[in-house]
Amino acid sequence: MEGFRQWLLGAPTTLTLNRDITHIGDACAVDLMIRLEHFEEDITQFAGLAGLPESLFLEFIGIKAKGSVRPKAASAAEMFAGFRESTKLINELFEEDIRKYVYRRPRSE
Repeated sequence: MEGFRQWLLGAPTTLTLNRDITHIGDACAVDLMIRLEHFEEDITQFAGLAGLPESLFLEFIGIKAKGSVRPKAASAAEMFAGFRESTKLINELFEEDIRKYVYRRPRSE
C-alpha cells in the first residue's frame, strides 16, 4: 500500500486527467457519465440515447478493465486507512463528483 501512497501524492494531477475530456473550464460538458459502479445501468441508458441496442451492455461483459491495478486483497477502505493526506486530496479534487453522484467521502481513520 506504500506504493499507492507514494504514487497518489507524487502525481495527483493524474487523477484529474479525465477532466480535460469531460469539462469545459470548470463545468461538466457531458450529457451522461458512465460510472463503473452503475456500469450496466449507465451503458443501457447511453444505448437508448444513442439509438443503439439495449443489449449493448452484453458487449462489455468480458472486459476486465483495471482488474490488476489494486491488489486483490485490498479494499479501498484499506488503501486509504491512516492516510489523511490522500483523503484530503480526494475530497478536494473530486468535490463535484462526490456531491453530484452522492459518493461517500473517503476517510483515513
